[in-house]
Amino acid sequence: MFFDQAVRLSEVWIVPGYARVDPVSGEDRFWQNRRVRKVRLSFSGGRWVEARLAEQPEFQPVRFEPVVTSYLEVTVLETTLPGARNGSP
Repeated sequence: MFFDQAVRLSEVWIVPGYARVDPVSGEDRFWQNRRVRKVRLSFSGGRWVEARLAEQPEFQPVRFEPVVTSYLEVTVLETTLPGARNGSP
């Protein structure tokens, strides 16, 4: 994500999966899909931070020492195994 001008960040909130309930069947899709367990946040200037995410279908804060940056790159480092909706039996 590129910003029009440098911004000061000290946290990023992430939902680690598809946090939706099917309106017809009522099935919770979060548990049926692959979920993100670990991410790396990279900033301009070469700084980065890694974080583990809980397997919960809600926004989770990743907090870090403040950084002034012109972009934010999110790299997925680890996920759960594929779920039923990702092609596994």
